[in-house]
Amino acid sequence: MLRTLSLALALCVTCLGSSHAVDVDLFGNLGSVNTSTDSVTVGYITSGIENQFESQGFSVGSTAYVLSRIDLGLQSFGSPSPVVSIYTDAANEPGTPLAAFTTTSTVASKQVYSFTGSFTLSANTSYWIVLSNSNSASIERYDWYTNDASTPPSAINGSGFTYLLSKERDNVGGTWDPANMPNLSINLAGTAVPEPSTYALGLIATGVLAAMARRRKARTA
Repeated sequence: MLRTLSLALALCVTCLGSSHAVDVDLFGNLGSVNTSTDSVTVGYITSGIENQFESQGFSVGSTAYVLSRIDLGLQSFGSPSPVVSIYTDAANEPGTPLAAFTTTSTVASKQVYSFTGSFTLSANTSYWIVLSNSNSASIERYDWYTNDASTPPSAINGSGFTYLLSKERDNVGGTWDPANMPNLSINLAGTAVPEPSTYALGLIATGVLAAMARRRKARTA
């Protein structure tokens, strides 16, 4: 009985661990941006708008997730340095920056670029993905495209995420205004944070297996 229980618990913990080991898509509308002609400009626009910010808001469902990848459909003009950040929600607009994601690829031709990092998204909480450009003063900019089908982002793989809206801001000290671009290409990927009961199950399994090992050692001594 003890052996059967311990083996079952060990198998359960192994399955749970493996299910969270690989990132899964959580939210988005990525598809392709090959034929899309609609976009918003990020970075330098005019001498009066030297760093245009663009953003998309979303809400997390009842499960917390560790966000590890953000995919976006972009194209550059010049040699911009895209800054992709996660912000708090402040009454339906970006509030305070929480984390930045980076890419090893230079943004150039129109395609999907992946930005990586790590940030834990709390359950039942709203956040914003904010794009800006650290080279904006050098008259550099890039475009954030909608997907080819022009469909808004939605939950993937039962994540429970929901779309809020898109907003934009002129320069660092500007105000956030509606961007009216709900179809900007985006994909969020990560892994679910195990529930406390999962940790408890793991501790029980570890204890049972340790007890078995001690018993076997005692019998062979």
